[in-house]
Amino acid sequence: MNQTKRIRSALDILNTVPEMVGYLPQNSLVILPLTNGHGRACIRMDLPARESSVGVEEYTLHVLRQVMQLPDANEVFLVVYSDANIEDSNVPFADLQYAVCEGLDHFGIRIKGVLTRAANGWSSLDGGHSGPLEELQSAAQARVPASFEEFAAIAPANEIAQDNLAFALQQFELLGLELDLPTAIFAWEKMLAFRTQLEPESLLANQAILAATLREDLLTECLLAHAAYGTDVSEELERVWRALDADEEQEVDGLITDRLETEPVDLPRVTEGIALLRELIGAFPESELANGYAALAWLEWARGSSSLASHFARGALTRDQSHPLALAVSLAADGGVSPGWIRQVGVTGGFTEEDFEELLGAGQ
Repeated sequence: MNQTKRIRSALDILNTVPEMVGYLPQNSLVILPLTNGHGRACIRMDLPARESSVGVEEYTLHVLRQVMQLPDANEVFLVVYSDANIEDSNVPFADLQYAVCEGLDHFGIRIKGVLTRAANGWSSLDGGHSGPLEELQSAAQARVPASFEEFAAIAPANEIAQDNLAFALQQFELLGLELDLPTAIFAWEKMLAFRTQLEPESLLANQAILAATLREDLLTECLLAHAAYGTDVSEELERVWRALDADEEQEVDGLITDRLETEPVDLPRVTEGIALLRELIGAFPESELANGYAALAWLEWARGSSSLASHFARGALTRDQSHPLALAVSLAADGGVSPGWIRQVGVTGGFTEEDFEELLGAGQ
């Protein structure tokens, strides 16, 4: 059951943001958009690498584009995370913060608070509220990773397990086995429900089926549809794909991404799928990692986790520069484009770096 969290002070905000984002942000601007004091959305953006090179107007426009994707947002909290110091009550990136506030105000969005967590303490933008970092609960106390790198890291399986999976995939190729969607879905569901209980041979076989599935564009899209929406949507997508594919002049891809424009994903289902994909990627040999990372990037983007989507898309593209799914996710995530369903549901049903377990309610 979701539990409302009320924010009554600057410390509440600074302690809540890492829980919402999923890790302690670094060199980031975090935006908490609200509708009349309530919201579920959380937007994290990188700060410019060096304050002296900040393009204030360009950065402000980028912030506005992000917030305006949530048309019901009429209030925001802004929190800056910087490794620079507060000096003489002047917070890092002050000019940038004032410009963002002015831009949001111009569009009728009320600024409920602007805070900075710096290397030597925290402070509000006007210096009216401040204190030492010791006042803030640590990442360990909040039970969240202390950095994005820790949050995103995928632990690899041992080399023997990876070698065994590589050998199983070679056997698939030698035997000329052809996969179909029911087989892929069966393996996916079996792994979701029983992967900790499977015998080693069965675990390996299902891992191999799913790795082979992600080699094929059609099966990959259909499996992602299953992970995001369920079997009915997956089977419908396959029928549409095959009908379109019969036309030799029709290029077919991105059908499941198109659906994200109008239909919200099943967030608990997506969260389970992401957990499974992370485990699979840990077991994948190097030859399969581009496909695994691309699929994971798509699921993260589908639920609104743009930072993770961008990170995993890069993981795919470093291994295959032309991977179509990874390129599509990277273009959207790095361009600040969120799925249409998120823009439709707005602040109270939107996205975070994780699937929210807590609602954010701002108290007066």
